[in-house]
Amino acid sequence: MTISKVDLINELKASLTSTTKVLDDFDQSGVYDEIVKAAVTALTALSPATSVDTIKLQANVQVYEAPADLWSYKETTWGMQQPVEPWDPGFISLLPTVQSSNGHIFFNFAPTAAMLASLGSSFTYLYFKLYSIDESDNINVESNKFTLLLLLCQCEAMKVLMLREPSIQVTAKTGLSNLRRGDPGNVYRQLLGDAKELARKL
Repeated sequence: MTISKVDLINELKASLTSTTKVLDDFDQSGVYDEIVKAAVTALTALSPATSVDTIKLQANVQVYEAPADLWSYKETTWGMQQPVEPWDPGFISLLPTVQSSNGHIFFNFAPTAAMLASLGSSFTYLYFKLYSIDESDNINVESNKFTLLLLLCQCEAMKVLMLREPSIQVTAKTGLSNLRRGDPGNVYRQLLGDAKELARKL
């Protein structure tokens, strides 16, 4: 699903009930934008989605461009099935390991021409996707993760309040049919626990 940042902020404000008035006093500095941005980053770390990509390998080339939404390399089955048995000539016993960094896929050593001839040059792999806010201020997220994203927005809002108004009493309604009350630090810990529990079930 796609949700606009504006709609998400409105959902956040509604869920924080009267606590919204306190945050509204800070919004001259764009506090809601920062809350959403931090929550989207937290969603990637807590519950990343998996996607797939294919690279056309070239002999003796070690570094390849990664998809724009890649957060972290996950795994591949390339080289797991070979046309010869381990005891036969031509079996490749040492395969390169793969990592991702700074928008690139790195092989710890470049695949050789012999590898490509035996295993194929089409390298299909799984990766964890990066959630982000696009240029139109929209967020693409699975529908079953919307409640989690809202919870993380609430967590980030509590962080702001912990720094600016640590002793006030706040409330937050969660999509888990709970009403959290207390000081910002206490409510933050409750909400984070809710978020981790929900992410575990997804």
